[in-house]
Amino acid sequence: MIAFTCSTKDLKDAVGKAVKAVPSKAQMPVLECLKIEAEFDRVSFTGYDLITGITSYIEGDDKDGYSKVNVEETDTICVNAKLFYSIIKKLPKGTVHISSDEHLKLTIEQYDICFNLLAMNADDYPEIENVHSAVQTFEIKQSVLQSMLSQTLYARALSESKPILKGAHFSISDDTGDVEIAAIDGFRCAIRKEHIFTDCDFNFTVDGAALEKIQSMLSTESTAVANVTFQKNHIRFKLTGGADCTFTTRLLQGEFYQYKKTVSAKYTTSMIIRVSELIEALERAAVLASSPSNLATTLEIDAKERELHIGLSSSKGNFADIVDINEISGEDVRIGFNINFLLDALKAVPDDLAEIRFNGNLSPMTIVPIGSDAYTHIVLPVRLKN
Repeated sequence: MIAFTCSTKDLKDAVGKAVKAVPSKAQMPVLECLKIEAEFDRVSFTGYDLITGITSYIEGDDKDGYSKVNVEETDTICVNAKLFYSIIKKLPKGTVHISSDEHLKLTIEQYDICFNLLAMNADDYPEIENVHSAVQTFEIKQSVLQSMLSQTLYARALSESKPILKGAHFSISDDTGDVEIAAIDGFRCAIRKEHIFTDCDFNFTVDGAALEKIQSMLSTESTAVANVTFQKNHIRFKLTGGADCTFTTRLLQGEFYQYKKTVSAKYTTSMIIRVSELIEALERAAVLASSPSNLATTLEIDAKERELHIGLSSSKGNFADIVDINEISGEDVRIGFNINFLLDALKAVPDDLAEIRFNGNLSPMTIVPIGSDAYTHIVLPVRLKN
């Protein structure tokens, strides 16, 4: 039997993280549940789909120095995740008391509110793979990890034809201490680099859908960190200082694409442009590109006038616009791109100004920061009709 009291806010936060790992269609009924474990000084909530598991916690003291949870009876129980979370979200502010009895009846009480739910025994709930802390590990700020994921995951593949490309590839060299995340789908590539203090030397690939769940839980608090531990088949992200939970998932197996070969140092034209202005122009053009067959947009660089001419033609009509180029070197270029791929890459750029490089009208376009190699976005062109 379990019994504990906590605030509805802490309960909603903890349960909201764990339910992200509960499958919508489970292979067995117990996987549709959250496992609730009441221990001496904390309560944990676990969701697991046999591939990815999330355990969140209510523990420690609040800002006033009071314990966040009062545990009266310690035990473990399972309850339908969807139903339990739906109830918790509807509770008003304040404290809530949760308990169970020997007949596996779970009671949720707050003021005059009382819910009684049928729970399940936790003995049949599968154990999440234990990733030992003795294997390779590194620490990174959650805000930095969030930035790295937001700037790369858009480029991962969604097709099942190459499962390894559905993930993002992590690598680090103990020579530089730089951690690098890369994603590629055959039409675009995104690379993000950040320096951290570690002596690890590794390469592994994490499923993109799992990383999107992690990304949604990361905190921007300056004190929030992620401790990343990995071994042959699994990886664990322990988030503390904001999003307090543990996220464990299987690594994707196989050799990741040699994406660094797509990064070329050769270019014939380079321009520095205000990213927001280019995005706004392309979004106006995208109004006419509502079907997959009408997604190509034309970029024409007039080096002499320092102008970028944008054009799009579809069965709905034609579009033309001009964006000023801040700086330019090299020759004129006329090149075409899938407008959605181009917008995805530009929206991942965190800077107001960025450098865009071209190597003729048939080679990929590269977006890089000015005077840095923190990120690289590569988009393949489409062949234009004369």
